[in-house]
Amino acid sequence: VEVEYVTSEHSAHPASELVERESGNGWQCSPLSDELLQDVVLRLGDGPCSIHTIELLAHEYLIPQKIEIIVASNNADNVGERLLVDPARSFEECTNITKLGYVAFSQNAESNYSARELKTVSLGGQKAYFVKLRLHSSHPNELNVHNQVALVGLELIGHSASSTRKDGSSDQVV
Repeated sequence: VEVEYVTSEHSAHPASELVERESGNGWQCSPLSDELLQDVVLRLGDGPCSIHTIELLAHEYLIPQKIEIIVASNNADNVGERLLVDPARSFEECTNITKLGYVAFSQNAESNYSARELKTVSLGGQKAYFVKLRLHSSHPNELNVHNQVALVGLELIGHSASSTRKDGSSDQVV
């Protein structure tokens, strides 16, 4: 998985932190951004992947009101367990762009902005080349003076569509 595109990012918390996970700080949008919607587009590899689960860990006070999950793939024929298609070079080049839904996050005032909320979304083997996470405006609070949104953690659990096994044992973090 690699970051294909991001609307904005804080220089100390780039989107690459979501996939590299070395610092554990995650991604934050730029404090200078005036965009109400922040997109993070992830490329899932060299070919299509089958995604079973997405886990999203919100920041303790840079909390989006909701995150939309959008996947992109190309027209394809499913032949048995394999998806046969030419890889897309970018999200916009994909012929099938599907909004799967969204998850909403709490304001977190109850914990005095010290807890992080984890959302787990089951996608049931959704096939895609790209995943776009669209973070909607932040929950207002006194600690978030620039109205930023952030993700501390992200896990995509699934497998390459070309390596599907009938017993499901090929699932991995993609």
